[in-house]
Amino acid sequence: MNAPLQAFCERCLSLQGVVASAVRAPDGRVHQRSAKPWFTPTQIQQVMTRLAVAAESLKHQVPDAKRLLWTFEHVQIHLASRPDGAHLAVFLENRGDTGLQPLQRLFADFVTL
Repeated sequence: MNAPLQAFCERCLSLQGVVASAVRAPDGRVHQRSAKPWFTPTQIQQVMTRLAVAAESLKHQVPDAKRLLWTFEHVQIHLASRPDGAHLAVFLENRGDTGLQPLQRLFADFVTL
């Protein structure tokens, strides 16, 4: 695994409420980390691949979208995209007490990574 991307995924897990994170590099390789046993590496890889395809497809509908959010019963998935085709997904517990400001900083750092 690419050391800077591995460190970035680890950093994501340090945020309150984050249960998993993944970075999909422009070449399609997925680097991921999970803090919960119910998110397996295979599941995260599959989800990340599908999210990247969805983000690319949505570019035609919303050309300047930089972040996407999917909300499910227990998890929110935040996806940020960079112009080079890299994507960051953060899997966040769907709780009302999780502040989004640290997540905003994380996505800003991802854009400059």
